[in-house]
Amino acid sequence: MKNENNVMNRSIELSVEHNKSNIKDLKMLTTMDIVLTLVLFIVIEITFLSMFSIQNIKLVTLILGSIVIILLYIGKRTRFIVNIIVLISFIFLLLFAKNNVIDGFLVILNDIFQSIGKNSGIILPEYKIELTGYSKELFANIIWIYLSLFVSISLFMIVKYNKLFIHFAIIMGVISIQVVGNIHVNLFLNIALLLISILILLKSYIQSLRDDKFFSDQRGKVLYLDSFIILLLFSCSIFLIFSIQSTTDYQKNKYIDQVRNYFQTKIDDFRFEKDKTNTFTKGDFTQLGEIQFFNEPALEVIMDKPASLYLRGFVGSNYTSERWSDLDSKTYYENRGLYYWLNKEGFNPLSQLSTINSMNEENKKIGEKVNVTINNLNGHSKFLYTPYELSSDAEQFENVRLSDYSMISSSQFFGDRSYRYEINSELLVKYPSLANVIYQQNANETIDHYVKNESHYNEYVYQHFTKLPSNIQNILEGHIEVTSSDDENHVSYEEAIEFVRTYLYRTITYKVNPTPLPEGQDFVVHLLENSQEGYATHFATAATLMFRYLNIPARYVEGYLVTPKDIEGKDNFEKIELTGKNAHAWTEIYLDEIGWIPIEVTPPYYHVMEQTDLSEYPKGENEKDTQSRKEAGGGADDSSQKVSDKQKENKNNLNREKNKSIWSNYKLYLYIILVIASLLIIGYFTNRRYKLFRLKKSFQQSPVNVAAKKIFSYVLYLLQYDGLEEFGGSVHTFEKELHVKYGKEYVMKYKQAVHIYQKAMYSGKEITEENRQFLIGFTKDTLFRITESKNFLQRMKMRFWDFVY
Repeated sequence: MKNENNVMNRSIELSVEHNKSNIKDLKMLTTMDIVLTLVLFIVIEITFLSMFSIQNIKLVTLILGSIVIILLYIGKRTRFIVNIIVLISFIFLLLFAKNNVIDGFLVILNDIFQSIGKNSGIILPEYKIELTGYSKELFANIIWIYLSLFVSISLFMIVKYNKLFIHFAIIMGVISIQVVGNIHVNLFLNIALLLISILILLKSYIQSLRDDKFFSDQRGKVLYLDSFIILLLFSCSIFLIFSIQSTTDYQKNKYIDQVRNYFQTKIDDFRFEKDKTNTFTKGDFTQLGEIQFFNEPALEVIMDKPASLYLRGFVGSNYTSERWSDLDSKTYYENRGLYYWLNKEGFNPLSQLSTINSMNEENKKIGEKVNVTINNLNGHSKFLYTPYELSSDAEQFENVRLSDYSMISSSQFFGDRSYRYEINSELLVKYPSLANVIYQQNANETIDHYVKNESHYNEYVYQHFTKLPSNIQNILEGHIEVTSSDDENHVSYEEAIEFVRTYLYRTITYKVNPTPLPEGQDFVVHLLENSQEGYATHFATAATLMFRYLNIPARYVEGYLVTPKDIEGKDNFEKIELTGKNAHAWTEIYLDEIGWIPIEVTPPYYHVMEQTDLSEYPKGENEKDTQSRKEAGGGADDSSQKVSDKQKENKNNLNREKNKSIWSNYKLYLYIILVIASLLIIGYFTNRRYKLFRLKKSFQQSPVNVAAKKIFSYVLYLLQYDGLEEFGGSVHTFEKELHVKYGKEYVMKYKQAVHIYQKAMYSGKEITEENRQFLIGFTKDTLFRITESKNFLQRMKMRFWDFVY
């Protein structure tokens, strides 16, 4: 009877100890849940602030959200009180400051819309705000606090109750906004979100397996704790990197960019091209190879009076080492007001020549109106091919994107394959005569109105189409030695055109199969310094950058030529078929107050198109017009620098760029070192934890005798770790020391464990499954007694440094 009471008492004690262990584990897991929720909350908040560049919000608003998360974990009653306080305070705010609350929300909404507009070019409405100054910032922060509280409550539900649907919706929302809005967030924030999401999924998975007691107690906790530690390590790395590198310095990985461009090209080919007619690449240097012109029909042109034309398609405005591209969305968004007012005032850069001709005296007007129909048979249907002599209004074209009126792009999924417009013939070859309309004709209201509008566009043109990367400035400085001979800010157009054509003719050899661009090299640097060979793409790209260096706005163009030979003998309304052989690339420059004109710089094409009539080239502008442009802020007269002065400025810019590049490299190397170190730590940590996990798993899955040996060896390892001297001889020799350290009851269980171990080792018979479970229970008891005597830091060291359990 006495023995039965002793057994019952021991069972009760073990149950109490087990409950204590469970309570301790529950507290630890709850603490990790709190940390996980806080980290997820902070990362999501910073991600949204970073995505939308919200200006008026202080990061201290994160504090309230963090406090609410902690309070939500305290208990149901506290949770209820917090939710009621948040709801009542918001209702109270709406009742007594409704208009200010709405304005605060609109401040945030405007910042979001502006960010989307700058990154994607999508124009969203901008709301009028009555609040100003401190009140504006105050209510914006108040609204952001309530939005943060809503997010914090949602994240609490995700982590606490495994509401994976809400978590999935939030993550998909963040990703969708980045994709649709073309918003680039710092890579580390997205990786942190990914890691936290993985950790939440692991936690949910572990909790779903609680029916398997051993699994949930051992493997589940190991998996969760390992993931938790990995997350903390990576989070520390992220914040360390943030402390040395601003998120604005982030650039997309070039390999990711290459993959994106590759798939974008394939998608565009599927959408917009039927059969290839040529191998021009829309400004992508990485895809350049041998230039090929196929005899496939590209465009079918019908004119009521045939005329030779340069048909613009793709227009490259921004140069990088690997391609020409359109201006970025931020530029378009920031200048949307300019485009709107120029269009409202009737100023269209696509039809400037026709506009000037309409201001000419009736008996001096050039050419005649011609109706043109384009049937795009196999050409790239994304672009609407239009000439420099265009006279139709932009509004005439349907389902198009005009951007900054540099080119006309179709907004239809498969592009546009049939369209019509009106042109004014002969304007291009006689553009010098048009210049006299502005420079020499008596002033009138129409001309003054045009000059005023042009001055605003002129400033925009000089601001964006004379830009050069610093390395290109440095290269061209060694190739160009031209200075202005007067007080103009650039050399004369005639002098610049003659210099560029002559230089390229002497320096670059025309070749249809030039040396490919080596990976990682700049296209123009490779062209001018190494290969010195190429076709129209090479000549036009080099010329565009050289004109820009001479401070003359220039752009790269790909399109088709309707040559004098093509229209020879053609009747009115007769179809003119343009094949791939009519495809071409050229450069276009902007003439102050006149507009964009094509410049032919590829030697085999010098005499393909009609030559410009220079017999009436203007001598210069009159004093009144010059002063008008200065007052209006025209780009051509804003600067007093000569090309030689610009060369000095370029040297200074290059030195600053080199210093910046060196510092950027240091930051890159530091980041690489941190990543490698983190991976090594994570690898080592994971390996050790995995070995321990395999050992504990073998306790249940190995044959009983083998398991008994492993379990008892692990118990001896635990006792050694806790300070007992290394054992020698019989395992019974240190029972006295165990009695002093852990008590009589423990020694009794130890003797029973020794008996089972010796039976498994030496009897030749299998022990029972009940013996196995006793050893596993004895292992837990040993571990509990050891950890109970340790403080928090010692337990963390045991688990995450020494990998004892």
